[in-house]
Amino acid sequence: MTCSNYCGHNDCRPCIEYIPCFGPTGPVGPTATNQFLSLGAGSGTALTTTQTAITFESTLATNGTDISATVPTTTITLAANHSYYVSYNVNTTATGIGGLGAVLLSDGTPIPSSASNVSLTVAIAATASLSGQAIITVGNAPVTLQVATTATIAGIFTLANAGISVIELL
Repeated sequence: MTCSNYCGHNDCRPCIEYIPCFGPTGPVGPTATNQFLSLGAGSGTALTTTQTAITFESTLATNGTDISATVPTTTITLAANHSYYVSYNVNTTATGIGGLGAVLLSDGTPIPSSASNVSLTVAIAATASLSGQAIITVGNAPVTLQVATTATIAGIFTLANAGISVIELL
């Protein structure tokens, strides 16, 4: 088989051949530490009609110092000048008709994009699960982070378990 191309080769070589050019090695950058924290909450807490932060009783995984919490706690502290990916889940048992919402709070202020809501319309024993996520960019001062729930009717929902995971992005 004979190949012909426009650059004078009479074989199957491409017209432009890759010739690697490498410069000198640059300076070594700083060593990065993977920063993360994961907390868990157990069962038994009745969820109320006022916005209430969940108390996390156990540290499931942690590394680094930019994300900190000492259990039991309702609050996680995020170090300044970083961005974080945060995800949470809240699992409950329910005994009747009602609604439940969950949201991340940054320094006590709800992060609307992280909100999750569920409504139960049948008065039977059931379960309800909520989850949400957000990317949080922290400015020049540390920020506190919480997961809070609000029930439409007191005594309907009881916490089965909950979890929150925070990963530093930058």
